[in-house]
Amino acid sequence: MSGGYKQSQLGNIPKDWLISTIEKEANICTGGKDTQDKVDDGLYPFFVRSNTIERINSYSFDGEAVLTSGDGVGVGKIYHYLDCKFDYHQRVYNIHNFSKNLNGKFFYYFFSNHFYQRVMRLSAKNSVDSVRRNMISEMEIPLPPLPEQQKIAEILSTVDTKIEVIDQQISKTQELKKGLMQRLLTKGIGHTEFKDSPLGEIPKGWEVANLGDISEVKGRIGYRGYTKADLVEKGEGALAIGGAQISKENRLNLTKPVYLNWEKYEESPEIKVNVGNIVFAQRGTLGRTALIESLPERATINPSMVLIKNITCNNKLLFYYLCSSHVQNIVSSISTSTAVPMISQKQIKAFKIGLPPMNEQERIAEILSSVDDKSVLLNEKKKTYKKLKQGLMQQLLTGKVRVKINNSVSA
Repeated sequence: MSGGYKQSQLGNIPKDWLISTIEKEANICTGGKDTQDKVDDGLYPFFVRSNTIERINSYSFDGEAVLTSGDGVGVGKIYHYLDCKFDYHQRVYNIHNFSKNLNGKFFYYFFSNHFYQRVMRLSAKNSVDSVRRNMISEMEIPLPPLPEQQKIAEILSTVDTKIEVIDQQISKTQELKKGLMQRLLTKGIGHTEFKDSPLGEIPKGWEVANLGDISEVKGRIGYRGYTKADLVEKGEGALAIGGAQISKENRLNLTKPVYLNWEKYEESPEIKVNVGNIVFAQRGTLGRTALIESLPERATINPSMVLIKNITCNNKLLFYYLCSSHVQNIVSSISTSTAVPMISQKQIKAFKIGLPPMNEQERIAEILSSVDDKSVLLNEKKKTYKKLKQGLMQQLLTGKVRVKINNSVSA
């Protein structure tokens, strides 16, 4: 392995790396199928223009390939590496038949890490509608010595495998939580005697209450979106919590915070958010729910939300109940069919809640919280590995860090 670096069209790369184009090192074609050709439980993978891998009973390709979407929402963002029998959409590009100078898995990592930037650079707009063949064929790629390509691919594949294992653990944890919620929120812990109720069969010692009887449900009076003048920068007002600040996992996510000026914040003291409150989306992202366990700053809710406060039962139990399929199904069934779906505060207050004795409420909340804690740890672990992978790609795919074939890595 020779030392030193050289300037190239791809930036500063090792002297012993070559540069070629995709069309010189692989074949490029598109599929012949449409999305409507998919078959539930089909024999083979069917790749369309989204991250969802469908199934089909035919295959038109058998071998090593890298696939990417030619149009749709996945342009420049969806990539697959595979070595098997499969079929694919007429607007999915198949890059295959790699030359003796190019390792297919190495190419996949380089291509998936750089192609989107190329597409954006070649597009005259801020978004990309479709990929032209020459965007792929004329793209320049580095060619390290083949053993080095293979070792880079092996290192990155190892990290990918770790991420896949974590994804499986996350999926199992989600299924466990779903099953526990279904059982604990309807049958409780250790009960043998049950009674009929508006919620169906529940333990004899439980009560049923309307949400409005065990809490206050408050929202901004009348729906009015904020004007531009109402919104300010961080430090100049209060956090305004909306559906966009609640993840699909029903957790407060402040990566994209919105701030409301102090005048608007003080205008509605009844919807000031405090630790222990629950926020619930009544408009737009219907049913999104978050328990406020900590707040980095003063906060309120935006007009699409309601604030649930002064809760007389265990607030974590109530949070899990509002996240349950029972409540979410009610939300879907009673929401308006307007352009922006919504439900009223009156309808929310009428949600029926099954209430065990307080000590059982606490035990159920603790069990479900422990599963949530496991999910949080797994997601943090996944983020760590994804960050590691991104760092490795930036170092290895540019040659800033060279891999030695004796399994060591050197700068």
